[in-house]
Amino acid sequence: MQTIKFQNLGNGLKGINFEAWGGFENFLAATSTGGGGGKSTLLRRIVPWLAKANNMTANAIAGLPFDILKGDSVYDSSDEWKNNLGGMSNPKRLLFTLASSLCGGRAYVIPTVMGSNVVELYYCKPDTIAEYITANGLEYFSRSSDLGLTGNYVPAGEEVNPADFQGEMMYFWLPDSDVEIGPAKCYPMSTALQSTEVLASMDYTVKINAETGFIPPTVLATKGMVGPGEKEKAETKWSNFLKRVGIKPVMVINAESADIKRVGAGMDELQGVYKDLTRQMMENIAASHGIPAALFMSDMAFASEFNEMIKLWYTSSEFVTIYHCIEETFTDQLLARFGLKMQFKPETIDAFQEDENERAGAFKIYIEAGLRPSVVSDMLGLELPEGVESSSLDEKFDRPDPVIQVAPMRNDWEQNKPVEKPIDEKREEKPKKSVLDAQQIKDLDLWRQVAQRNHRKGKGNATDFECKSLPKEMCDCIRAKLKEADNELDVLKAFDIAGDAGIAYTVSYDFTPLLDAMRIEIQGIKSNQPQPAQPLNITVHSYPGKAPEVKIEPANVTVNVPEQPPAQVVVKNEIKSDDTNQKEFIKQIKRLNE
Repeated sequence: MQTIKFQNLGNGLKGINFEAWGGFENFLAATSTGGGGGKSTLLRRIVPWLAKANNMTANAIAGLPFDILKGDSVYDSSDEWKNNLGGMSNPKRLLFTLASSLCGGRAYVIPTVMGSNVVELYYCKPDTIAEYITANGLEYFSRSSDLGLTGNYVPAGEEVNPADFQGEMMYFWLPDSDVEIGPAKCYPMSTALQSTEVLASMDYTVKINAETGFIPPTVLATKGMVGPGEKEKAETKWSNFLKRVGIKPVMVINAESADIKRVGAGMDELQGVYKDLTRQMMENIAASHGIPAALFMSDMAFASEFNEMIKLWYTSSEFVTIYHCIEETFTDQLLARFGLKMQFKPETIDAFQEDENERAGAFKIYIEAGLRPSVVSDMLGLELPEGVESSSLDEKFDRPDPVIQVAPMRNDWEQNKPVEKPIDEKREEKPKKSVLDAQQIKDLDLWRQVAQRNHRKGKGNATDFECKSLPKEMCDCIRAKLKEADNELDVLKAFDIAGDAGIAYTVSYDFTPLLDAMRIEIQGIKSNQPQPAQPLNITVHSYPGKAPEVKIEPANVTVNVPEQPPAQVVVKNEIKSDDTNQKEFIKQIKRLNE
């Protein structure tokens, strides 16, 4: 509350000094009954729906994840807050207070800085601060608190002269097209003021009616002229009866000489009007804060619409203006001097995460790209059954590739062994897989989400997304694919990094030993000479995607040989595989023994 000072104007006249409010116009703004911050603040204390809208906004902003960045690296993060800079031991509480105050258009904080550390960030009530604005711009702030603390403060970032000022003042002002410099005149609580006053008036009317036992005002009509004494006596007697109707519910009067008439509508008639009017005023208050009505009044929303309502609220309302104001003010007025900046991350909250179908698709893509299942599960936030750990998903991933052992083919001919061509034992070594760390996986998934969301909104495919943690060649490859993406499926495929930047498995099906053995056997049959048994080891590598289709055209070969016992092939173990080509290959081997 400001202290009123009087000036002696001479000739017995005195005037009020409006300097404490920053001039006469600011005095009118602070004491006005229309749109003034003081009245809005009072109504917030007595109208629950205005308090709810205010608290919903403040709680949502206080719960937003944010980072304090130094260049491209994270200096401090709300996920694991360490208060590295100082002055903000409880960031959620400070953000809640600032957001709540900004619903009234402005907020103020006194920072105490010593060297390279912030010692304290002291929040000030908006109505205790007066800004002095002249033709030269914002000059300084004057503070006069309820506790009697007074002083002048320079705008944050300017040099403090201890002789004239007590320190710096951080000022959070919402943008307003009707204000060149100074606090906003249009803000959530000002636009909700009239609707809030209607609710307050309705509540007051109900309160008055409740005090009289919900008995409406009445007129007691009498016949003929009534003297002043008799008139006052009748009014007093009738009023006392109405006040004590619960104690003495019966009163006898002369019906021929008096007639009782009700004035106005009773509560039974107003009940329906009050209900519709209250709902409309509630929707107006929600709209002034940018909160979807279905979210503000939970009885109007379906569970399936909840996330969509959250997204709408967080991306296209006063909510965005408020958290941007906090973000920019902290950066420009405090953090910039330390080479830091503040950045909120609303896109990382649960409401912006993909639904289960999209998560399943993303999980499949990452697994096929060679990423560890447990890492992908944690990255996408998959909810596993109770008692199941994400590490158990890696059991199949860490399992060595299965080996098919085929019994050697026996042959009764031991003479004139054909010259065996040496079998090239060199095998293409399986290239090492490149494993992304947790931060790289998180950044890759965030890029994918931003690209899909921008594509849906027609804002491009996020080709300019900066991702410092991923290898440059991988980022260039993804950007090239995003530039050519015409639909959402193409955008999703751009992040299928199989075969790109050396991240995926290089898989080959090596049937050389089998073909060499078949060639030697055919040569032995042609020359009617026995063959030694050839051991055969076949290694079938797991392939994360669709196996390449191999078509072998059969050759026309005519061989005339004596009848001989068929070769016996015994498959000693079974291969459990979902690959159709592998299953068909095993069936072909089994048929050799039939």
